[in-house]
Amino acid sequence: MSAQRRQRLAASRVLCAAVLSCALAISPTIAAAQAVTALAPGVLVFTPASPATGPAGFQTTPAIVTLMPERPGVIYYRFGSGPGSWTRCTGPVAVPEGKQLLSAVLIAPDGTPSDVVTTTIRSDFSAVSVVGVGALSASVATYAGTTEVSGGVTVKTKVRAQVGTTVRRLGGKDRYDVSSLLANESFGTAKTVIIASGEKFPDALTAAGLAGTLGAPMLLVLHNKVPSQIGAELTSLGATKAIVCGGPGTVYPSVLADLRKRGLSVERIDGKDRYEVAAAVARKIASITGGGARCYLARGDIYPDALSLSPLAYAQRAPILLTPTYVLAGATRTELERGGYTSVRIAGGEGSVSPRVARQVAKLVPDTARWGGATRYEVAVNVATQAVAQGSNSWAYVGIAKGTVFSDALCGGVAAGNRGGIILLTAPEPLTSVTSNALNAHVGDVRECDVYGGEGSITPLTYDQIHGIFR
Repeated sequence: MSAQRRQRLAASRVLCAAVLSCALAISPTIAAAQAVTALAPGVLVFTPASPATGPAGFQTTPAIVTLMPERPGVIYYRFGSGPGSWTRCTGPVAVPEGKQLLSAVLIAPDGTPSDVVTTTIRSDFSAVSVVGVGALSASVATYAGTTEVSGGVTVKTKVRAQVGTTVRRLGGKDRYDVSSLLANESFGTAKTVIIASGEKFPDALTAAGLAGTLGAPMLLVLHNKVPSQIGAELTSLGATKAIVCGGPGTVYPSVLADLRKRGLSVERIDGKDRYEVAAAVARKIASITGGGARCYLARGDIYPDALSLSPLAYAQRAPILLTPTYVLAGATRTELERGGYTSVRIAGGEGSVSPRVARQVAKLVPDTARWGGATRYEVAVNVATQAVAQGSNSWAYVGIAKGTVFSDALCGGVAAGNRGGIILLTAPEPLTSVTSNALNAHVGDVRECDVYGGEGSITPLTYDQIHGIFR
């Protein structure tokens, strides 16, 4: 063997030894790292295997959850998806009523937290018969007759069980069916009703504040007649007065004559265009409430932003004024100048109400702010969030409407406002992601969720997606 070859062989042996030495040195570190990774989850969550169930499978007793540590440390937990305080786990955890998001974390003795473990748990333990809306019950019965009786007694009871979150579709063959159904479900009886066009959206949306001022439902009509289902609903409500919002070009005089024939006194609030009608409605509200306080502003040639505002307007008895995108409407300017408003909230991004118009409004009412978003769906979520933050509305009731056509949603704002709730929008299919995210974020807060419109407006797939969030 040559001297050169012996040198190469010796060098190769040294290199192999060095590599083996390095491998042996780092292998314990790798093993340790793998062990830490395996322990990272930290908490095991054990839920009841067979909880007691009531109607439709709802749990009728509080669900008890057991949290077990996977390594030494202290477990902390909390319910809800938003920021909140953590509670130290000292034993079995009772889950609050409704659908709850449970989060748990293990804090090691050295203060290192594990990964947060999350799971969703239902605990609808108040699924029992109650007296309330839609429920009839008698706890005491009296009998007058002979002292000896025989036979059986039949008691009929209509009960609405209180179970977690109720999701339902309020649909019909057309917008007038939906209008009638919403009025019936939300009000039951009403002496005064608001009448607006079902063919054009502005008057119906800007009248939401007036409906709230009077505690009145809204019903839609055709330009030249009262649809049969609306006529039947007027009778069912026991209405004696109708306030028609919109000029004679939107709701014909023949409709007012029809309403009078049905025994209603009729008042019309009108103007030459949608901006004047909105301002006239604002003045009507002020004549009842004394005026001032807050008003809302939205673009007048599209409906989503004004629709998102309508539950707030109802709840606060506040007007919704309208404007074109780039120039403040004259009637709106005049109303802002003389209305004595202390604040204005603009719904919609800069593409809906331009910065120039916003500046013009701020000169008239200094406390002016924008509730915007990149899309109509984001605007709706932002408006809902602001409504809850200011305390006028809550997530307990959520109405969901189609975000591309106004027909089924026109009366939704009044219905949602009457229940102190909010409105979100979605595409027909699938459920819009920003709306889905908002529902998931407030899943523990929502008690009722109504989907406005039939399957042609919001498809069965989207309805199932909404329903699935609350199950």
